[in-house]
Amino acid sequence: MSNWWLGVFCLFFMINHKKCLSQNSKSCGNQQWLQYYNQYVISKKYTLFSDAGIRTANNGSRWSQWLIRTSLGYPITKKLNGASGIAVFYHFANKSNDVLEFRPFQELNTDHTFSITKIQHRFRTEARLYSQMGNEISNNQQQFDLRLRYRLMCIIPVLTTKTQKYSINVGNEFFYSYRLVPANTPIVGNRVLLGVSWKTCNNITWSLIYNAQRSRRMNPDFTESTDIIWVSLTHIVTSKKFK
Repeated sequence: MSNWWLGVFCLFFMINHKKCLSQNSKSCGNQQWLQYYNQYVISKKYTLFSDAGIRTANNGSRWSQWLIRTSLGYPITKKLNGASGIAVFYHFANKSNDVLEFRPFQELNTDHTFSITKIQHRFRTEARLYSQMGNEISNNQQQFDLRLRYRLMCIIPVLTTKTQKYSINVGNEFFYSYRLVPANTPIVGNRVLLGVSWKTCNNITWSLIYNAQRSRRMNPDFTESTDIIWVSLTHIVTSKKFK
């Protein structure tokens, strides 16, 4: 199979990623993410998606975040699915400056196959409400963002046996946030995703992803750069009634 189109895909997003980096001021860091995803298939129409994760920073030397998230997935058309849910994030800073975030969201998912490659599209809108922890919380310590996300992911199988499947994952996710409180501040972000996945059986998949995340905040001449190692386990469970 000719993979010239995949090369074009990678080149396009690497150029886009480089543009996000080509600013005068930069802040660099690293994080490590460990995540568990659960898909509980209720019926042919409905699936309950849940996940929980912990994140560290600076080569694992300090806590960064923990999160829990759940949503209900449902079909819209034969090839288009939706999901509605909420996430809770806890951002570690110090005891008086830790931040609690509530994140309701709505998303649309669709996928198709090109030769042996599965191509996934995800569109998500999020409302992000932050409150700084402490004895007193004032309006000045609260933030409210609206964020749009689009992710394109290509899953390329490289080895398949009767019980296992190994794949290469290549993707890109674009973010656009607009901060309503305390100020009207747009934030643009981008993630380049590259890794492998290992389906050990019908309902268990492990993945290891390198996530190069870049964002432009507050000032057009300032970029935050974070290199992330992301390990995840996806577990699919089917309701006994559905079976």
